[in-house]
Amino acid sequence: SSNNAGTNGSLVLSAESDYNLLNATGSSIAFGVPIYSPSLYKGFTAKVSKTNSALTVGVNNFKLSHTATGNTNIVEFVKDDLTSVPTVDVSVATISNATNGTYRYVSGIPYYNTGSPTITITGANIYNWIGQTYRNTATPFQIEAGTNDESTTGNVIATQTKTYSQLDGAVTFLSSSIPKANTGNTSSNQYTIGSQTINITSSLVASVQTIKFLATNVNGNSAYATHTKKIQVFTATPSGFVEDNIPVTTTSTLWSDAAKRIVIAGATGATPAYNSATNYYTSAAWTGAQTIAGTDEAVARWNQLKHFAVDLTSYLPAGPNLATGRSGTQYFRGAFRRNAKSSISVTITGKISGFFIAAPGTAIDTASTLNGWLD
Repeated sequence: SSNNAGTNGSLVLSAESDYNLLNATGSSIAFGVPIYSPSLYKGFTAKVSKTNSALTVGVNNFKLSHTATGNTNIVEFVKDDLTSVPTVDVSVATISNATNGTYRYVSGIPYYNTGSPTITITGANIYNWIGQTYRNTATPFQIEAGTNDESTTGNVIATQTKTYSQLDGAVTFLSSSIPKANTGNTSSNQYTIGSQTINITSSLVASVQTIKFLATNVNGNSAYATHTKKIQVFTATPSGFVEDNIPVTTTSTLWSDAAKRIVIAGATGATPAYNSATNYYTSAAWTGAQTIAGTDEAVARWNQLKHFAVDLTSYLPAGPNLATGRSGTQYFRGAFRRNAKSSISVTITGKISGFFIAAPGTAIDTASTLNGWLD
């Protein structure tokens, strides 16, 4: 007919053109300079039209074929049925010690400190991750510091990233380092990544914090998934209340050392019994790894002495259970030494419920009605 534009199945003839106003390549030219007579040649423009639902998931290709002039180039593309960002699931994952390094102990509580400590997360899942396509990136997984606890500041880890190869789990999802299609593509087809080593910070911090995780695919970044495990790091120089180094401003001819925490065996309450012949300063100095679970010992926590009754067994590094049997009054017992003095003064910033002193080996031992203590 005079106009053959139309549709036949997936073939659409968009328009016909008289070559009179076209050059040999089909581009338009001015009216006065034709190279073809009117109606000598005619051409057409055509395209392929398919609805999305009619396409198969995966690789598709189109071409136009003409009995006289042959085929066009092939247009190849991928239909991906995954259109959402990933989801990271750490609800069933575990975070555990990997490399302890050397702990710092304060009031019997361990903290990561030196020696390049590391922890490991095992059993983390990702879904809505890889459909027919994957994101060509060296950082498909990110690990970051999460939420601080106990009013601390500073991050227990620096941001760390993992490659596809590092994420490979017990069942590989890689083929020659390339992710396979449909890896963790649905919530019912989650992919369990391999165990990931996480480096603890070497920066100077005193902090307790969680850790969060993020994955990336062709559609963007997932929401953060935060694990409930709390990580305790104390790499900063202790300040404020330091239980083994309490300033004593006055020096004497014999001593100029600091006051420090001591252990009185079996001590309970405000005025425990003590041995007047014992030099507690030299023979009963507190050790950082002292056992305080089940005792009435107060805790120096984040540079403050405080009443502390929290179960730290689920933290990392795992601490003692301080929640059981410690709801009552808690005590700090310390000692200092100087030449004989007629008076002393103690400066306290904060609030306490009582203050008692003793001078073992002096007349106060028997003069006191409180096991040798003065109120």
